[in-house]
Amino acid sequence: MNVAAWLQGLGLGRYVPAFRDNEIDWEVLPKLTSEDLREIGVAAIGHRRKLLDAIATLSASEPARRVQFDRRTVKRADRHGRLSPAGTRHLRLTHRN
Repeated sequence: MNVAAWLQGLGLGRYVPAFRDNEIDWEVLPKLTSEDLREIGVAAIGHRRKLLDAIATLSASEPARRVQFDRRTVKRADRHGRLSPAGTRHLRLTHRN
């Protein structure tokens, strides 16, 4: 989903041009403040509050990274869950979209 579709889903599609003109993408979105929103033309406090709440929900629900183990890694862990040097070669960090 893109930022424009996200705004429309919130019922705030009127702000799509302002977000586009100010190059607000998924990387910038979580860093927006109430003042930033006012600066780009979100005048109504209710709309700013709705946007900030939705941004907070997005940030809280998206884990940045998770660790995945394959079968070989599990076999190389000792009974205390510590990985041997050989096991760490099979450890993969993946990014969740």
